[in-house]
Amino acid sequence: MAKKYNHLHKYKRTKLGDKGYIVFRCMVPGCNHYMRKELFVGTLCRCWRCEEPMVINSYMLRLVKPHCAACTKKKDKTHHKDVDKLTELFEGTV
Repeated sequence: MAKKYNHLHKYKRTKLGDKGYIVFRCMVPGCNHYMRKELFVGTLCRCWRCEEPMVINSYMLRLVKPHCAACTKKKDKTHHKDVDKLTELFEGTV
């Protein structure tokens, strides 16, 4: 029979054994819960950054400390002004 826990798990990806078997371990003090990587998608857990509940998706399997989509920082792909100045400078030399 499965154990009943009184908290929402906060997982961290770890490796077990010499072969590097990947599991997710609950990092709440006193909790000894582990979950296999194959069963992790769809699990409800706590975000590492905002502490809010979230559901694990396939992208989060790559993260050591899974966090929600709202806490994900996206890289800005806008063009820099310096690049525009350099292209203008070198256009006349070609």
